[in-house]
Amino acid sequence: MRRLVFGVCMALGVLTTWADFELTGSTPAPVIVIPATAEASTELAAQELSEYVAKASGVTLSTVRAPSTAPRQIVLGTVATLPELPAAIRERLTKAADDAFLIQTSDERLLIVGKHGVAELYGVYYFLQHFLGVRWLAPATADDDGEHVPKQSKISLPAGELFRQPHFAVRRLDQVGSAWQAIPKHGVTWAVRNGYQIATPYSIPVSNPPLTEFYTPRLPPYLTSSAGGHTTFSAAVPAKEYFDEHPEYFTFLDGKRVLFDGGHKGVYQYCISNPEVQKLVVEKICQQIAEHGVEKTTYCFGMTDTSVGWCECDACRALDPPGPYHYLNISTRFHKVVQAMAAQVYARYPKARLSTWAYHTYREIPEGVQHDPRMRVYYCIHGRCYGHRLDDPSCRRNRQQLELLNKWRERSSDVYLYEYLTCTPTLYVPNERVQAQEIRLYRDWGLTGTKFEAMYADSRFVGAKNPSRKDIFPSNWQWLYVTGQLLWDPDLDVDAMLSEIEGLYYGAAGPAMSKYHDLRRRLWENTPHCMGYPTGDQRRPNLLNQPGSRQELLRYLAEAETLAAGDAKVMARLARDRRYLEDYWIAPNDEMRAKASQALMAPTASGKVTIDGDGSDKAWVGAFYTSDFRESFTPEKAAIPERLQTTVGMLSDAENLYFLVTAMEPNPAGIVTKATEKDGTIWSDDAIECFLYPPSADNSYYQIVVNPRGVVFDAINPGADASFDSGVEVKTRILSDRYVIEMRVPAARLAPFRRGEIWRVHFARNRRQEDAAKNFSLDAVAYHDTSSYRSLAIGSPYLANGSFDDLDENGKPVKWAVSKAEVRGEGPNKALEIAAYGHAYQLLTDRELWQSPQPRPIVVTFRASGQGKLNLSILRYTDTPDAKAKHGYHRTVHPTLRLASFELAEEPALFTASHVIPAGEWAGIMFSTDKKAVLDDVAVTLE
Repeated sequence: MRRLVFGVCMALGVLTTWADFELTGSTPAPVIVIPATAEASTELAAQELSEYVAKASGVTLSTVRAPSTAPRQIVLGTVATLPELPAAIRERLTKAADDAFLIQTSDERLLIVGKHGVAELYGVYYFLQHFLGVRWLAPATADDDGEHVPKQSKISLPAGELFRQPHFAVRRLDQVGSAWQAIPKHGVTWAVRNGYQIATPYSIPVSNPPLTEFYTPRLPPYLTSSAGGHTTFSAAVPAKEYFDEHPEYFTFLDGKRVLFDGGHKGVYQYCISNPEVQKLVVEKICQQIAEHGVEKTTYCFGMTDTSVGWCECDACRALDPPGPYHYLNISTRFHKVVQAMAAQVYARYPKARLSTWAYHTYREIPEGVQHDPRMRVYYCIHGRCYGHRLDDPSCRRNRQQLELLNKWRERSSDVYLYEYLTCTPTLYVPNERVQAQEIRLYRDWGLTGTKFEAMYADSRFVGAKNPSRKDIFPSNWQWLYVTGQLLWDPDLDVDAMLSEIEGLYYGAAGPAMSKYHDLRRRLWENTPHCMGYPTGDQRRPNLLNQPGSRQELLRYLAEAETLAAGDAKVMARLARDRRYLEDYWIAPNDEMRAKASQALMAPTASGKVTIDGDGSDKAWVGAFYTSDFRESFTPEKAAIPERLQTTVGMLSDAENLYFLVTAMEPNPAGIVTKATEKDGTIWSDDAIECFLYPPSADNSYYQIVVNPRGVVFDAINPGADASFDSGVEVKTRILSDRYVIEMRVPAARLAPFRRGEIWRVHFARNRRQEDAAKNFSLDAVAYHDTSSYRSLAIGSPYLANGSFDDLDENGKPVKWAVSKAEVRGEGPNKALEIAAYGHAYQLLTDRELWQSPQPRPIVVTFRASGQGKLNLSILRYTDTPDAKAKHGYHRTVHPTLRLASFELAEEPALFTASHVIPAGEWAGIMFSTDKKAVLDDVAVTLE
């Protein structure tokens, strides 16, 4: 028999070289032979192989049990069920990782053998994918099988041998949020076909009749019996059986033993220091191992899913580290007990498959605990941001997560992640490339793998909330597909995979949809916002901020629909994409824009901005854009004509403001640029004028005028003092249908420039061609009418809605609590009018201002006018951990501090006050008056 590693020329995975084994096209056809004592997974593998060979070629292969005298055989099985397996193959698979398989062909036999049950099933699926070109693109639905099976009359295979094992031991998709009795067969079947591991829902035994038939052949042996987690103690020490006779087994609160479940019915808090409780848990684990065997049992130590109710007895408290007790960190107590129980299990079963959660209140590194190297750490990474890579230093959330994860990696060489991506929720999120990068990071860090929560579309979801859950997996089918492949081989080319599967999925519409999804990925990957449980998705509402991106996506979809006309399946797939775009990108963006009203933002740039007049830096994808230009000096104030559409993008960094102006111009040859020297009469040219109004004490503002040739006029106003040099850096380009101005304003030279500041900004466009279209500005506001300039938030504000532009359905300012106060004015002229003895307050909840052991110096600035006095007060309170309290803490309200009183006048003035938030306190700011005050542009900055 000739031997070679499979490495042949393939088109869509179909072999095109000389053949030794005729799978189809010869007589008699080969026979599928399975062991007389075949595993259930082998029986399923035979069915799947026969079915897909028939779909591809029209030839149905029969299946028989060994022994067989058929001259040509396809032998399927496992190391345990194929006693005549050659010794070299047996040894290689025995030493291999779980789920490993080997494929071997000669002129008379095709062998697919797995290390254990289900591994041979993975082998058959790999064979179908890579040698027949089968692709399971998306989970099947009632009207779409989601698969691609190339038609071929003759299938031939070269002689050779292929060995494969997954890089990651853990590749799980675990059903959540749905009824366990309703098996999501389409979703689970798709997952296994693409190399994922599945488990029974919620660790319900596979012996449970509704689950047995479907799950048994798909369940890896090491997941046959899995238990623990939140029910670690309640399953071993059920309250109905033990509480009356042994209340000392349960949590001690307020001087007595009680049943406390924290809202999780029947899953209680226990006295985990009690040796008898530990013994019962150990016995439960050992009984499970005795029943199913070491290789078929996994157990994960955890506790009930609550933050409060921890036992307060002396023995439990003695397990905590020295220093103040905090109910949100019982990690040392928990892990001491876990290691003690694990030691007892290992004493009886040294190869037991045990793991422990690093979760929620016991995720911090425990003090003085030696972690058994045999035990896997199951790191629950809730709180991370999925908008940025885990190693992105610009993302504070991920910096914190990575720091803690690395500490666990120092403790254990066997760590895998419990991901919270899908519960964000993720809806139409094109993060395949980011996922590929992260999987390679996981490999480089030596992680064991990852587990995702599975929202299978054919599940029966529990509860009426979040009806979009059924769209999570269908709208992210590309992510699911490439992730499954990469968990076996992290070096696969993700772009090549995406090109292939999207081409197959969209058929004739593939070229247009390739452009469509490429744009979606560029928008996604270059948007600076965070997303992730438990704070939700701040990213999707901002994906279409870039001018023209919405129209371009819709144009690609329309092109795809034209290309696919007559193909009902592809048209239905395109209709889903259109719905996902409308529901999960366009609608959130529209809602965000409506809420933003007239307020503008200068988000922190996600990367370097090169001033070259090109505007192609990735950072500009995450900018805030406005195009609300109207005629400046006409009674109609009509919107700028579409042919002259003008858009301004805004970004910031620690010292600079960046602006990107795109001005459509149907007649670029007619552009007027007479001024050639700095500070000339540039406003007489075609030009863009920018007005910046920082919260400066002298109420001065700055004017920067730039013509399409890049000549600049800058001055301080009032007075148009052109001796001032702003230091602005400008580059421009004149193109066939527009001109572009890109500028960097060193804002720190104009005024103190800090995150959270609220500036005022205005833009205008001057057009000097011989037609009716002449002057345009934001909102048709006069160029020097500073009272109508829009507010501009620098970075992300420490105080929300300080310009009172965002109103709720009742017309009240969002994030503010008000009494005898109303928002007055329209558009950018909104301000809060506080009547006599009224007030308005807001608590400071930005993470950097949270209650902390460190004092935090802040500066409060605002504009105000009116009569009488305006009082600025500081609200003060402290939250103290209290395991018995409803929310896990007790709040102490301190006396309010009158920080300052200001005499008001009819003309608005800028006011400033400083305060140091004491250590151990939260703070809020409150405004009140004895007569009448008009308040605007409130900002808080951190010194």
